[in-house]
Amino acid sequence: MGLTEGTRPLIAFISRFYEQKGLELIQQALPALIGIDLQLAVLGAGDRRYEDTFRFAATQHPGRIAAYIGFDAALAQRLYAGADMLLMPSRFEPCGLAQLISLRYGTIPIVRATGGLADTIQDFDATTDHGFGFSFAPYDAWQLFGTVVRAVETYRHAATWTRLVRRAMREDVSWGRSAAQYASLYRSAIGGRRGHWSMPSTLHCRGPLIGRGGLQQRKWGRARAHPTPKLDSLFQMPLKFDCSDRPLSFRKLSPSRPASQARNSPRFTGVPRQSEPQRLPSCPVVQP
Repeated sequence: MGLTEGTRPLIAFISRFYEQKGLELIQQALPALIGIDLQLAVLGAGDRRYEDTFRFAATQHPGRIAAYIGFDAALAQRLYAGADMLLMPSRFEPCGLAQLISLRYGTIPIVRATGGLADTIQDFDATTDHGFGFSFAPYDAWQLFGTVVRAVETYRHAATWTRLVRRAMREDVSWGRSAAQYASLYRSAIGGRRGHWSMPSTLHCRGPLIGRGGLQQRKWGRARAHPTPKLDSLFQMPLKFDCSDRPLSFRKLSPSRPASQARNSPRFTGVPRQSEPQRLPSCPVVQP
């Protein structure tokens, strides 16, 4: 991208050029950022005024600022891997993936603490030596500038920066962790204050039956299906399908009564019957 080699820290900005991504903060802070001993690599496209801002800055400061207007997946991956820091000063960010990718490469994110960025990035505390990123809360250009200065000064302490990078790369951002949190949330929702709600032991649907002989003709009938292993392990209960003509219902179990007795009890609450019974959409069922 035309950057010169040296000891300056390299900050990457990989994003669409829209106000949601905090481009106005970068535009306001850019003259002050140029005064810091760093390099800036920009990759993205969008609003023309921001494209022109980065083009002009790259022309005025060759070797220190580089801009690639457009999107190149291979170049983006190399920037994630090769940069020292990733800049994400978003106005709002429901989740954000770039900061998670950068953590896997040991590229330290500089983010605004909003939405998913606040949930996933822990601000570095030099006194306790905890955290694996740098964040600021107010949507202000000087707050962005001060956070970048803090990150650059930390970079100059090699031992501290090495520990910071290692913590970032050890951070678990996989779906395994998220799935466990979802399962815990579902179990909490099932166990209410007045008892606990159980998952239905039978799922009702109407659809084609798929057996060893392939797709059979559509018909009404009761069939069992092997549960999805992941769901079965999460909820630790068997699942089966019932293709009979009955609406889906949920049974409320009393905490003092086991599930086996509650199934045979006439006292239960379910989905109110309407003029037309509610059924799940058509779904394939695999015969054992």
